[in-house]
Amino acid sequence: WLPCLGAVDESRSPASVRWLTYDDVQLLVSQVTTGLRSLGLRRGSRLGVLADSSADVVIVDLACLVMGVVTAPLAGDPATIRCQLQTAQCSVAVVTRYRLGQILDTRATSLRAVVLCDGSLLGTAPPAGAAEERDRRDAVDKGLR
Repeated sequence: WLPCLGAVDESRSPASVRWLTYDDVQLLVSQVTTGLRSLGLRRGSRLGVLADSSADVVIVDLACLVMGVVTAPLAGDPATIRCQLQTAQCSVAVVTRYRLGQILDTRATSLRAVVLCDGSLLGTAPPAGAAEERDRRDAVDKGLR
Protein backbone atom coordinates (compact mmCIF):
# COMPACT_ATOMS: atom_id res chain seq x y z
CA TRP A 1 0.00 0.00 0.00
CA LEU A 2 1.58 3.23 -1.18
CA PRO A 3 -0.16 6.53 -0.41
CA CYS A 4 -0.36 9.00 -3.25
CA LEU A 5 -2.79 11.78 -2.37
CA GLY A 6 -4.21 12.83 0.95
CA ALA A 7 -7.02 15.10 2.00
CA VAL A 8 -8.27 16.33 5.35
CA ASP A 9 -11.84 17.09 6.26
CA GLU A 10 -12.96 20.46 7.57
CA SER A 11 -11.79 19.64 11.10
CA ARG A 12 -8.20 19.66 9.77
CA SER A 13 -7.15 17.16 12.42
CA PRO A 14 -4.35 14.72 11.55
CA ALA A 15 -6.73 11.86 12.29
CA SER A 16 -9.07 13.06 9.55
CA VAL A 17 -6.58 12.53 6.72
CA ARG A 18 -7.93 10.24 4.00
CA TRP A 19 -5.18 8.74 1.87
CA LEU A 20 -5.66 7.44 -1.64
CA THR A 21 -3.36 4.97 -3.31
CA TYR A 22 -2.04 5.45 -6.83
CA ASP A 23 -4.65 2.96 -8.03
CA ASP A 24 -7.43 4.95 -6.32
CA VAL A 25 -6.19 8.16 -7.93
CA GLN A 26 -5.95 6.52 -11.35
CA LEU A 27 -9.52 5.24 -11.06
CA LEU A 28 -10.86 8.63 -9.96
CA VAL A 29 -8.99 10.39 -12.77
CA SER A 30 -10.52 7.92 -15.24
CA GLN A 31 -14.02 8.59 -13.87
CA VAL A 32 -13.57 12.36 -14.01
CA THR A 33 -12.16 12.07 -17.54
CA THR A 34 -15.30 10.20 -18.60
CA GLY A 35 -17.47 12.89 -17.00
CA LEU A 36 -15.60 15.75 -18.67
CA ARG A 37 -15.81 14.00 -22.05
CA SER A 38 -19.56 13.64 -21.58
CA LEU A 39 -19.69 17.43 -21.27
CA GLY A 40 -18.04 17.78 -24.68
CA LEU A 41 -14.48 18.54 -23.58
CA ARG A 42 -11.79 17.23 -25.91
CA ARG A 43 -8.05 17.74 -26.46
CA GLY A 44 -7.46 21.48 -26.72
CA SER A 45 -10.71 22.44 -24.96
CA ARG A 46 -10.47 24.87 -22.08
CA LEU A 47 -11.91 24.30 -18.63
CA GLY A 48 -12.41 27.28 -16.33
CA VAL A 49 -11.36 26.60 -12.75
CA LEU A 50 -12.64 28.75 -9.90
CA ALA A 51 -11.68 26.63 -6.93
CA ASP A 52 -9.81 26.54 -3.68
CA SER A 53 -6.97 24.05 -3.39
CA SER A 54 -8.20 20.55 -2.60
CA ALA A 55 -7.46 16.95 -3.41
CA ASP A 56 -10.55 16.91 -5.66
CA VAL A 57 -9.15 19.79 -7.69
CA VAL A 58 -5.90 17.85 -8.05
CA ILE A 59 -7.92 14.92 -9.48
CA VAL A 60 -9.70 17.26 -11.93
CA ASP A 61 -6.36 18.78 -12.95
CA LEU A 62 -4.86 15.32 -13.55
CA ALA A 63 -7.91 14.35 -15.64
CA CYS A 64 -7.40 17.48 -17.75
CA LEU A 65 -3.74 16.61 -18.18
CA VAL A 66 -4.66 13.10 -19.38
CA MET A 67 -7.22 14.52 -21.82
CA GLY A 68 -5.12 17.38 -23.12
CA VAL A 69 -7.65 19.90 -21.79
CA VAL A 70 -6.24 23.28 -20.82
CA THR A 71 -7.24 24.60 -17.41
CA ALA A 72 -7.90 28.32 -17.23
CA PRO A 73 -7.64 29.70 -13.68
CA LEU A 74 -10.37 32.20 -12.86
CA ALA A 75 -10.29 34.98 -10.28
CA GLY A 76 -11.71 38.40 -9.59
CA ASP A 77 -15.12 40.03 -9.57
CA PRO A 78 -17.97 38.63 -11.71
CA ALA A 79 -17.25 40.94 -14.67
CA THR A 80 -13.57 39.93 -14.65
CA ILE A 81 -14.41 36.24 -14.43
CA ARG A 82 -16.92 36.58 -17.29
CA CYS A 83 -14.21 38.23 -19.40
CA GLN A 84 -11.73 35.46 -18.51
CA LEU A 85 -14.26 32.78 -19.48
CA GLN A 86 -14.95 34.46 -22.81
CA THR A 87 -11.29 35.16 -23.59
CA ALA A 88 -10.29 31.57 -22.80
CA GLN A 89 -13.37 30.26 -24.65
CA CYS A 90 -14.42 28.08 -21.72
CA SER A 91 -17.71 26.27 -22.16
CA VAL A 92 -17.39 24.38 -18.87
CA ALA A 93 -16.18 25.54 -15.47
CA VAL A 94 -15.30 23.67 -12.28
CA VAL A 95 -16.01 25.44 -9.00
CA THR A 96 -15.83 24.62 -5.32
CA ARG A 97 -18.94 25.16 -3.25
CA TYR A 98 -17.55 28.36 -1.75
CA ARG A 99 -17.06 29.83 -5.24
CA LEU A 100 -20.35 28.73 -6.80
CA GLY A 101 -22.02 32.09 -6.19
CA GLN A 102 -19.15 33.89 -7.94
CA ILE A 103 -19.52 31.85 -11.12
CA LEU A 104 -23.31 32.22 -11.12
CA ASP A 105 -22.98 35.98 -10.65
CA THR A 106 -21.00 36.23 -13.90
CA ARG A 107 -24.09 35.32 -15.93
CA ALA A 108 -21.64 34.07 -18.55
CA THR A 109 -23.54 32.99 -21.64
CA SER A 110 -20.52 31.03 -22.91
CA LEU A 111 -20.87 28.40 -20.16
CA ARG A 112 -22.78 25.23 -21.05
CA ALA A 113 -22.05 23.54 -17.71
CA VAL A 114 -20.76 24.26 -14.24
CA VAL A 115 -19.30 21.31 -12.34
CA LEU A 116 -19.41 21.51 -8.55
CA CYS A 117 -16.24 20.11 -7.02
CA ASP A 118 -17.56 19.62 -3.50
CA GLY A 119 -15.22 17.08 -1.96
CA SER A 120 -17.38 14.09 -2.85
CA LEU A 121 -14.62 12.51 -4.94
CA LEU A 122 -12.75 11.78 -1.73
CA GLY A 123 -15.71 10.72 0.40
CA THR A 124 -15.17 8.36 3.28
CA ALA A 125 -15.37 5.21 1.15
CA PRO A 126 -12.86 4.19 -1.51
CA PRO A 127 -13.98 5.04 -5.04
CA ALA A 128 -16.51 2.69 -6.62
CA GLY A 129 -14.74 -0.19 -8.32
CA ALA A 130 -11.41 0.44 -6.58
CA ALA A 131 -11.26 -2.96 -4.86
CA GLU A 132 -12.16 -4.83 -8.04
CA GLU A 133 -9.62 -2.88 -10.07
CA ARG A 134 -6.92 -3.50 -7.46
CA ASP A 135 -7.73 -7.25 -7.46
CA ARG A 136 -7.55 -7.35 -11.26
CA ARG A 137 -4.16 -5.61 -11.30
CA ASP A 138 -2.83 -7.90 -8.57
CA ALA A 139 -3.86 -10.93 -10.65
CA VAL A 140 -2.10 -9.48 -13.72
CA ASP A 141 1.02 -8.71 -11.66
CA LYS A 142 1.13 -12.26 -10.29
CA GLY A 143 0.83 -13.62 -13.81
CA LEU A 144 3.88 -11.57 -14.88
CA ARG A 145 6.11 -12.92 -12.13
